[in-house]
Amino acid sequence: MKPIKEQNANMLSVIYCIDSNGVLGIEERDETGNLKFRQPINCKADKRYFLQVTKNKTVIMGGNTARSLLDETDSLLPGRHHVVLTSNKELASKLQEIGP
Repeated sequence: MKPIKEQNANMLSVIYCIDSNGVLGIEERDETGNLKFRQPINCKADKRYFLQVTKNKTVIMGGNTARSLLDETDSLLPGRHHVVLTSNKELASKLQEIGP
């Protein structure tokens, strides 16, 4: 990944992760049969980079990404304002319980 230079406050930056086949995310069932979502790659350097450049920023994500974070840590990313795009009422309710 190339570092993002200091940008105008009105600028929108996009960070996403895909594998070599263009896969953005993988749905699979856990041992209890519940549907889970995970990223196709697990690179600690990329995760550190993402955490660094999104600190104190607004992060827009889809419901599957939010669910994968909740599955891993029971929370979203601290120090960020989250906007989650979902039509899943159960997820929306859980996110309201967690709060900002």
